[in-house]
Amino acid sequence: MLKTIDIATKNTELTPRLRTYTQKKIGTLDRFIPKKHREGTHVDVVLTEEKSKDKRQFTCGVVIRTPIETFEAKETNINMHAAIDVAENKLKTQLKKFKETHTDGKKFRHLFARTLRRGEEVR
Repeated sequence: MLKTIDIATKNTELTPRLRTYTQKKIGTLDRFIPKKHREGTHVDVVLTEEKSKDKRQFTCGVVIRTPIETFEAKETNINMHAAIDVAENKLKTQLKKFKETHTDGKKFRHLFARTLRRGEEVR
């Protein structure tokens, strides 16, 4: 779990249930961050409620700052929990791409050697 998660709200109240839900969903994204970058990672979450004359909309904005790169996701929905879920999925895809490009290839070396032994063509 990510340890430094700051949650701020605008025009809404942060209930303990919403706080734990947000920490649970956003906190599990650490497994998509490479181990060497987890130490300096900081997360800011902003939950906003906007009221128009006939409907309410909730916005979840998440910014993850790693020592190398910054990731952002913002989602607006009619339900706060749904907005948090979609923002989490957006960040998950961004972090997966980041981890694929920044992890060390040593752990996949045995797979590469196995394909060469079989005589398969390397792409």
